[in-house]
Amino acid sequence: MSVIPEIIPSQVDIDSPLSSKVAMFNNREKSHTESQLTNPFSESHGGMQRLKISKEEYGRPKAGSLTEYRGKKANIQVYQEMLELCTVINDEGHSVSKQTPEIR
Repeated sequence: MSVIPEIIPSQVDIDSPLSSKVAMFNNREKSHTESQLTNPFSESHGGMQRLKISKEEYGRPKAGSLTEYRGKKANIQVYQEMLELCTVINDEGHSVSKQTPEIR
């Protein structure tokens, strides 16, 4: 495993366009290294960190995520369809016998 030496900005003129590129490279390298720590398929890093999930969070999407939005939208659609079905049954349905309800 080769280690890329971090270039210190004091080694390069601070106002030069090269210093901004060096800083950008260092930031990119740091974020890549952090992402590899959570990658279970990374050979060069120790493996995946365990997620800390409480009972309330387990099986639920992150708050404010697109998945949460889609779930709420689907839930609303299901409730609307249930309401429509109950309305149709109430309007069009009739009792077959007065003693026991039946569905035909």
